[in-house]
Amino acid sequence: MNISRSNKRKRTINDGNEKDEVDERNSENLNNNAVKKLRPGNVVENMDIILSPIKRELDPEKKMDSSINKENILGDDEEYTESEYGPESSSSDIEIIEPSNEIHNLLDLSYQNVLDSIISVEEKTYRSIDAMLDDFKNFDEYNIKHENSKIKTKLMYNQKKNLNFMIHRERYEPYSGILADDMGLGKSLSILALVLHQKDNDFVDFDKKRFMDRNVAHLTNTFFSYVESRATLIVVPGIVLKQWQDEIKKHIKKSSLKYKVYDPRHTKTQCEIEDLLNIDIVFTTYDIVKAEYRKLLKYETLMKKYHLLDEHEKDYVDILKDEIVNNDPVLPGIFFRRVVLDEVHAIKRSTTLLARSCHYLNGIRKWAITGTPIQNSMNDLYSIIKFLKISPFDMKTHFNFLTTGRSDRKVDYFNNFIKCILIRNEKDLIDPETHRPILDVPTRNVSDVHVSLGGIERRCYERMYFGFRKRVAEVVDDILEKKGKFGHARRYKEDADILNPFLVKGQHIDEDGEIKMSLVLSLTTRLRQACSHMHLVSKVVDMDRLNGVERGEEVTEYDEEAIISNNSTRDLEDEKEKYYASATSLSNVFSPFYQSPKVRAVLEKVKIAIMRKDKCIIVSQWTQMLDIFAKIFEKQKVPYLMISGRDPIPIRDERIDNLNNDPDGPKICLLSLLASGTGVNLTGANHMFLVDLFWNPSVEKQCFDRIYRFGQTKETFVYRFICDSSIEERVMEIQEKKNKLSMEVLHQKIKRSINGYDIHDIRQLWKV
Repeated sequence: MNISRSNKRKRTINDGNEKDEVDERNSENLNNNAVKKLRPGNVVENMDIILSPIKRELDPEKKMDSSINKENILGDDEEYTESEYGPESSSSDIEIIEPSNEIHNLLDLSYQNVLDSIISVEEKTYRSIDAMLDDFKNFDEYNIKHENSKIKTKLMYNQKKNLNFMIHRERYEPYSGILADDMGLGKSLSILALVLHQKDNDFVDFDKKRFMDRNVAHLTNTFFSYVESRATLIVVPGIVLKQWQDEIKKHIKKSSLKYKVYDPRHTKTQCEIEDLLNIDIVFTTYDIVKAEYRKLLKYETLMKKYHLLDEHEKDYVDILKDEIVNNDPVLPGIFFRRVVLDEVHAIKRSTTLLARSCHYLNGIRKWAITGTPIQNSMNDLYSIIKFLKISPFDMKTHFNFLTTGRSDRKVDYFNNFIKCILIRNEKDLIDPETHRPILDVPTRNVSDVHVSLGGIERRCYERMYFGFRKRVAEVVDDILEKKGKFGHARRYKEDADILNPFLVKGQHIDEDGEIKMSLVLSLTTRLRQACSHMHLVSKVVDMDRLNGVERGEEVTEYDEEAIISNNSTRDLEDEKEKYYASATSLSNVFSPFYQSPKVRAVLEKVKIAIMRKDKCIIVSQWTQMLDIFAKIFEKQKVPYLMISGRDPIPIRDERIDNLNNDPDGPKICLLSLLASGTGVNLTGANHMFLVDLFWNPSVEKQCFDRIYRFGQTKETFVYRFICDSSIEERVMEIQEKKNKLSMEVLHQKIKRSINGYDIHDIRQLWKV
């Protein structure tokens, strides 16, 4: 029985009895106790005994019996994702993947395939990198004379280098790589140039089935099949979708590249699906990819149900068939010529639904675009490698082996691995033709502005800090206790309870009474928010207790009745705002009308920018902080723009266009930090004020580069506002460590220690 929407996309349903017979034969053939004993780290003394049941069924001299279910030999590569191979790992660390009933469609299985799987993680890791290095010897980095008459814009030096590297990379396995140019250096045009060049020069001979089946292995059924497309699939954040289309119109001659935006929310007809197979580029967004993957999972579940139906359940069959067709996804069923992820750091956490959705996209060539492939730790890189399908490092066991420990040999191999798969150009790269930097724009100035909390804010901050630290110390102590290590954090458990108004609301305790690690992150965020404005933490403060704690302190009273008797209602509002803006009461610093030290410092810089007739951008990771500035500008009748994730993409696009192209438009833009990290061009402004520090220095750098990139005609000024004697100073220390790791990877200069971050960062942050 077949369920089909077109001749090219068929989903077949096998007979249930046939499947049961195959499973029974598999069980008889491969259910051997010796095989079950194979695990990472076990030493196998007699390999012939272990392999004997497999040899009988997979004798290379005879044709494989069709009854053998290949899923029982190779299993899911995620089975041992928690394994970590440290410096003590040796050739005795054997990687065998337990036979699994969940893997299907793996072709060309042979006795040699089984033998290949029975080698140590260490040996397989080094062999794979050696093979890549052998291929890389054929790379001529100076052969950058690739010209294409279909490109209207002359490629810059770095773009020519990128094109040369990508052409080479697509000739040899793994046919994939990372384009990691600094922000603002035209990575999108590099990709478009690659698509054009390879359009008529597709010389790679590869076994598509083998690559397709590696993805099928992640599913639990054989119900899904593929159709081939000559298109390049480019997945982008929604906010830059229009920008990519504009790049084609700006740089590529008309009709040279045929492209289409895939958005099933509008239409999904058979005609449209066929169109995706015969064009050059298909654009879509991360949200759509995630939605398609959800449908794929549901589709597989429905097909299981359909497979188990009896003939007498005919009434239910038609209903189920309709539901299956409605949940038949498009993108996972297309095998693209090439898949490109723009701003690939969006999938840095490999276990998220978005990351898994992107890992499943199919194409022989895959490219990851990001100026910051590592933002927090090596795990960010693993998710990218998993998308690129760079074997064997898309398995966590091999990746962990390569990226943990202190072996000099391992570090050298890691640096060579990065050299083979990643290309990086920075803004100070000198063009040999012009002898000038490739980014030839006016200078950028980056400065830190230090502010001090006033007497009231300081008392409030200190009360929060010491109260929060007590809770953090308890969490750290519990973690160290479970690891068999005790730190000096334990002493805080013995502190007397403090009547602290900041520990009343929002305290998250699990069923066992232990404070969760999520509480540490929450408390850290609250303390960082307090450095910017106390109003940001007002919802977690018990104001009655706060006033009780501060009773007896001198407070300026606000006599509303006296004002009403002498002023109009409007005057009353004016007086209220004046009062809150200069309050000496601790409770009043929580008002949004109050101008905190950071707010006052930012407004002073804004005033200077406006006097110079320049445009400026105020950036915060918290939209509530942007709202405080919005109230100030509205009160002063100063026009401004707001760009944040709260607004639909068309509205954001309109405001970005206003900022960049309307000289008479608003001079001030309020920008959400996370909305700024996705390829947005904001060169209409040349002043940027970062109100609060972010954990990830790469996100900050991306934000700064939104105004310092091609198209900028003025000198740029970037200011970071930092609260002295606060947690923000220690955030800067962690930023420095993360930035050092990122730069060492990008430049293939990883030192002896390449481990990530752990509980010690929390202890450093809170001094526990």
